[in-house]
This record gives sequence, C-alpha cells and structure tokens, in this order.
Amino acid sequence: MRVRRLIAVLLGSSVILGACSSGEPPTAEVVAALTEEALIPMLTSATESTAVLAEELEGFCSDPSPAGVESLHATWAEAQRSWKMVELVIYFGPAEMLRTQSMVHYLPVSQDGIDELLASDTVIDVDYIENRAASTQRGLGAIEFVLFTDPGADTQPRACALALAAAVIAADRTSQLEEAWVTGEDGEPYAEQFVSEMDVLDSMAEVIGAIVETFRRLSSRELGPALGITSAEPDLATLTEGRSGAGADAYLAQGEGIDTILRAGGDTSLLNLIRARSPELADRIEASLTSLKDSLEAIDTPLAQMAQQSPDQLTAIYELLAELHVLFEADVVSVLGITLGFSDTDGDGG
Repeated sequence: MRVRRLIAVLLGSSVILGACSSGEPPTAEVVAALTEEALIPMLTSATESTAVLAEELEGFCSDPSPAGVESLHATWAEAQRSWKMVELVIYFGPAEMLRTQSMVHYLPVSQDGIDELLASDTVIDVDYIENRAASTQRGLGAIEFVLFTDPGADTQPRACALALAAAVIAADRTSQLEEAWVTGEDGEPYAEQFVSEMDVLDSMAEVIGAIVETFRRLSSRELGPALGITSAEPDLATLTEGRSGAGADAYLAQGEGIDTILRAGGDTSLLNLIRARSPELADRIEASLTSLKDSLEAIDTPLAQMAQQSPDQLTAIYELLAELHVLFEADVVSVLGITLGFSDTDGDGG
C-alpha cells in the first residue's frame, strides 16, 4: 500500500514534526500507522459488510422467509457495527463532500416519514431514495426500522424495496469513501494527503477532534439529555437507537473503533505517544476505555429501557463518556500540542 511506503519516506525526511525525546515515536509515524492500520482497514470492513447486507437483501426480497429475516438481523448488526467503528471519519476528509453520513447512517430516522412513504404509491427505488427521499428515510437506520418492524401484507414488498435501495446506496457510498482514502480521484488518495501533504499536527488534530466530538455527542447530546443530566427534563428522543434496541452495541463499536485508532502501530501508536509525554494520562484513558467496554458489554436491554428502569447504571456510562470527552478535549490536546478548530468539534453525529 502507498501509505506503508510513505512511512519510510517520511521517517527519513525533514518533514517530520513533533519528534521529541529519545524513545518517543515521531508524530508523522504515528499518523501514518493509525491511517494504515486502523482507519483504512476499518473503512474496508465497513465497505465489505454493507455490500454483504445489500446482496443478502436482494436475495431475500426475491424470496422472503422468516429464516431470511433472522439472518438479515445478524447481517444488519454486523454492518452497523463495522460502520460505527469507523464513523468518526465523517468529521474530516472526503466524507462531507461525498455526503457519506446523510446517505449511510443519518440518525435518528423519521419513523413517521418512513411509514408515510410505505403507505404512498411513490415508486421506491435507488433513484428515489438517493435523490428525493429525506436523509431520515434512508441509510442503515431506515433498514433497521424496516427489518425490525412487522409489516402488513400490503406494505411488505414496499418495505423490502426501501431496505434494498437504502442498502445499495449505503454500500456504494461507503465504497466511495474507502476509494477516496485509498485510491483517490485522479490518483491522489486522501490517505497520502493526510499523512504527507497536511501538517502532521493538523492531521492529528483532525483525529483527536473526531474522537472529542464522538464522546461529546454520546455524553452531552444523547445520554445526558435522555437521563435529564444535560437537559431540564429527561428526553428519551435523544437516544438514536432504533427498533433493534442495539444502542449499547453501537456505543461499544464506537469505543472499540477509537481504541483501535489509539493502539494502531504498536510502539508507534498514538496511545504510546501520549504515554511518552504523560504516563498518567495514558493510564487514565486506558482505564476509562476498559471500564466503558465492560459496562456496555454488560447491557442486554435497550438504552431507552435502561434510562427508565436502571438510570443509575446508565448514568455511570454517561460519566465515563463525559470523562473521556474531557480527557481528550483538554488533556490530550494539551499534551500533544495541537489545536482543535471549530469544525473539529462541531457537527451532527449519528
């Protein structure tokens, strides 16, 4: 891969920024490693899993069956997990130009809007869903709504058409995003720009900014309002989990994706760079991420149900997310000597 070759070039050149004390990985090598060993493989996984979902839906819509629905639930869950792991790329790079979020996973979906579309006589196909339907009527969220809803006999064919069209678009747009990173338009992969053409600290700021925004969104914009912590009253509508009730799984995948990014490269990882400058901070990040993973893995009910029945358990998860938000926005930014711009930490997650 071109990015792999760039590592050797960068390490032997004068463009390395942030090469500090002996034993500390140069920041250029860190950015190259997390790009090659985390971001691109996760994008590839998301491309593959969304393509599998589209293919399976095509077969199912030709020959529906109860067993097929059960299989599709598992296939959708894997596509959801793979996308959530790499979802933070929507905050930088070519994702905005490609409208990746609005086409692949804009949340929450409009259940009323989808019901109205299914009840109408509008022709549902890829062209309509891609070019005329609202963002809240497509993507993995719309597919989830269809797959985990028991449709009436009159709407089942239309529901299948909607899910299939949304899956085809999600697979295509995810593939486009991966291609933009790996091969690029006119032979200029974004990965090469990210590693070699951008200022190294700016590239690192993009990654940290995306991590900050992810933890901010999950804590202060989703769980916080749902529990009434960051809002006047509890508002379960801020939780973006759909009919599957797989909100905890989505949070877990996002945490695992961030952990993968932090550890990519081994000795030259972002986490080791942080550790070289502040062992205590690295330990706190690791401990918080481990606690978050353990807490989320213990959940076997929808987040909305937990917010009502076990608010203390969910509050503990909120506190971990809020702590990680602060650790990255304040401490990691300071330790790495980077500056987050407005766009780094402002965006519609989902």
